[in-house]
Amino acid sequence: QKQTKRRQVIAEVDWSSAFATIYPKAIYLIEAEPYEVQELHFREDEEKVAYVKRVAVDYFTDAVSARGVWILRRLTERQHPTFLLEQGEVLVAEKVVGFKKIKMATLENVGSGEVELPQQEMQTTSVWLTVPPEVLARVSPSREESIDGLRGVTYLLHHLAPLFVLCDVRDLGSWLGDTTPAETGAVATRESARTRLLQAAEFKPTIYLYDVHAGGIGLAERLFEVFHDLLRHGLATLERCPCRAGCPSCVGPVNEVGRRAKATAAAILTLLAN
Repeated sequence: QKQTKRRQVIAEVDWSSAFATIYPKAIYLIEAEPYEVQELHFREDEEKVAYVKRVAVDYFTDAVSARGVWILRRLTERQHPTFLLEQGEVLVAEKVVGFKKIKMATLENVGSGEVELPQQEMQTTSVWLTVPPEVLARVSPSREESIDGLRGVTYLLHHLAPLFVLCDVRDLGSWLGDTTPAETGAVATRESARTRLLQAAEFKPTIYLYDVHAGGIGLAERLFEVFHDLLRHGLATLERCPCRAGCPSCVGPVNEVGRRAKATAAAILTLLAN
């Protein structure tokens, strides 16, 4: 709703994406018109509503989230020569911790802010791939370089997977983490999760592709069956992409995954797909 002398409903947002789009001080675009979120009411004893006000700004906001994915139950597994593929039930937790202000004309970061919202948790189904450290050592002796390559692989597989299971990219979530038990895990931003992997005593990086619908709607089970084809298609996509070091069409923007991510991702996929 927008705050005027006469309040009116201008949009509806589904609960699963509300915290990432209409947090306090967020700029919410309606037909290209910016509205700032003044208040968000979300508690069980309240009406679920956000109050917004039309503002004249030249930026939009992008939520910064901390996330975690933890294995609850393994249902199926398949051991490949260079990786272990598993499918089962996971716990996904997410917490919006802040936001970036992005200038509309140039997409440059022009500011930031903090957000205090509760952590959201969901049980769903996932497929996950764990790459042994000895396999990654064949790609690079640098743990940092291997992690950046895996971040690129995660981005690529997430965006290609919908082609194999006939869904929207927003029906799937992705995460690069490890196999830490849920009872000892904690949410982290992507950069914090990267640091944890760098510093982990036991290096077992794991790529998760999970169903964003509570309980799952069968996407993870279908992905498990076609995963090797997905890896091969990922490698072919990388080889065809004309960019030098990474872009949104392959491993993601260079400033998010690093300048060596594309080359390292290609080397990792070569080992996994063959």
